[in-house]
Amino acid sequence: MDRLTYPDIARIFGTGLIATGMGLLLFVGITVVWGDPFTRLSASGDQKTLERAFASAAPDAATLVDDPQLDPDLTRRAAAIDRKTTPLGAAAGQIRIPRIGMKRIFVNGARPQDLEKGPGLYRETLFPGSGRAVAIAGHRTTYGAPFLNIDKLRPGNQIILDMPYGRFTYTVTHHEIISPNDWSILEYGAAEPTRAGRARVKRSRQCNGTCEHLVLTACHPKYSAAQRIAVYARLSKVGLPGGGA
Repeated sequence: MDRLTYPDIARIFGTGLIATGMGLLLFVGITVVWGDPFTRLSASGDQKTLERAFASAAPDAATLVDDPQLDPDLTRRAAAIDRKTTPLGAAAGQIRIPRIGMKRIFVNGARPQDLEKGPGLYRETLFPGSGRAVAIAGHRTTYGAPFLNIDKLRPGNQIILDMPYGRFTYTVTHHEIISPNDWSILEYGAAEPTRAGRARVKRSRQCNGTCEHLVLTACHPKYSAAQRIAVYARLSKVGLPGGGA
């Protein structure tokens, strides 16, 4: 066998570097478009488990609500019971965002271990139908990146939350960039698209139609935890579980 010369070694080493570089570029490209593929696999397994748990959830809570649209008191009662009986990290409901083609099971809780499974409800907020703020956090680049494209949501887009006791449709009003410790997202009127509107609601405690709003949060910009993007939506429709009106 001929001995490798210095040019041969340099050529082999250079080819290896090029191949490695191309592999890294491919990985970065995949991550940018679809999120981290390794944590995506983990989240995919968790989502399948959560889907089975949510699908098999006993519909007892639904019997509390004959028609949530007509009886908000019973809806609030069902929301309170469901929140109390759903353990942290367990499946709470399903979130669908047609605009960005997203459909995921979300869990009760937004701890790091909760968000590895999918989007998670902040413990500081109540469940949908409570009449107050509902906040859901999610990853943008890891663990399936459920909120990868929430920056593409526009006013008028819908976000649907399916719960064992009802279906809640929210209509996007606006989004903004906030600091990680900005809890004004939960205040009365936070979904109002203008500062004047938010100030009016905060001052009067009178909301337009309902004081319930949904806010989705995620890290911003992508690959950084320096800030948060918050997408606000007003509750616009309540229906029976599974799509009844």
